[in-house]
Amino acid sequence: MTEAEWLVCESPVAMLAYLNADGYSRKLLLYASALCALRPDLLTQRLHNWHAAIESVLRNSAEPHSLDYWQESAEEECSHLAERGPPDERAYFSVLSHAVSCTWIYDPRELDTPPPDIPEVLPLRRLGASFIRDIFGNPFRPVAFSPQWSTDTALSLARQMYESRDYSAMPILADALQDAGCDNEDVLNHCRGKGPHVRGCWVVDLV
Repeated sequence: MTEAEWLVCESPVAMLAYLNADGYSRKLLLYASALCALRPDLLTQRLHNWHAAIESVLRNSAEPHSLDYWQESAEEECSHLAERGPPDERAYFSVLSHAVSCTWIYDPRELDTPPPDIPEVLPLRRLGASFIRDIFGNPFRPVAFSPQWSTDTALSLARQMYESRDYSAMPILADALQDAGCDNEDVLNHCRGKGPHVRGCWVVDLV
């Protein structure tokens, strides 16, 4: 995958396959959590349990291997729900199913389940790809983040956004970073861009 392909890619699985991220890595779990938060009204009890287990790992109150107990159940639930019901719900569970699988499969290229052949799945795949770009950043342009940019103001803004999951202050964070001497266009443009931004945003994480 080239940088140009990465920037326009609409397949979360293809992006994760390129990243080849470890199973249960923090960023993968943040991506899965962002998808769960997208439609909490559709989560069944099994999926609520899986999401709660992910949150426990992200809070460091549980070990990653504790997810083993919930993974297969969540994967079966998503696969089942992706095959029936209204098109928008089928599309959501299809995208979520790949996220469930990717959190514990080391190489996402092992996934061979095709998405439902319905138009509703495409916007969700695009949104999932946007979440990945927000969380992982651009692997072709790693940023050398200067500790001097993490001023008290920038840290306060970043912590507030991470905890509240409200990222409306991203442009203000850009101003704070610029005031601290940050001149990296990738960082500043990401903060001032249209998003979407989710918990685990790569710039907020760097701060």
